[in-house]
Amino acid sequence: QNYPLLKGQKANLYKCFLPLVWRIGSNKGVQGLLHPESVYDDPNGGVFREQLYPRLKAHYQFENQISLFAEVHHNTKFSINIYGDFKQKAFFKHISNLFNTNTISTSFEHNGEGAVPSIKKDGGGWNLAAHLNRIIEVDLQQLAIFAKLYDEAGTPANQARLPAIHSKELVVALEKLANYPEKL
Repeated sequence: QNYPLLKGQKANLYKCFLPLVWRIGSNKGVQGLLHPESVYDDPNGGVFREQLYPRLKAHYQFENQISLFAEVHHNTKFSINIYGDFKQKAFFKHISNLFNTNTISTSFEHNGEGAVPSIKKDGGGWNLAAHLNRIIEVDLQQLAIFAKLYDEAGTPANQARLPAIHSKELVVALEKLANYPEKL
């Protein structure tokens, strides 16, 4: 009753904090929250994402593989999320498959040359290397592609689930798949 945006979703206390933070936050301020990823992939969370995406400024998705949080299971996914004032259209920076916070700032500093590093190193272990093409600018066009590929037919772009996309090159491939007339 207090959180109508969460109707139909799996109950989770942290989800209640998001609309509360948006309501009490300044229109000119920003809010940074570290929280689980389920708001981005809940199949019943479209109405909630419709309010989330226009506020989202940055989404940095991690997996706890190198135990940033020792008390949390190593496969747990979470994200750093920066929210701000409500805009008419969604536009945010997105980096996924992160294992260390340093990868964020060094990706923004990277010159864009060379191949995007893979998720794992050739010799084993998690790749912490940065690259400019790891930063994906998500807008309604990208969300429409994600909706077409990952959601039920007819899902509005601003309600799409957010996949963990590793690089801009993969976004190009997904766009081609989404626009291909035949589906498997």
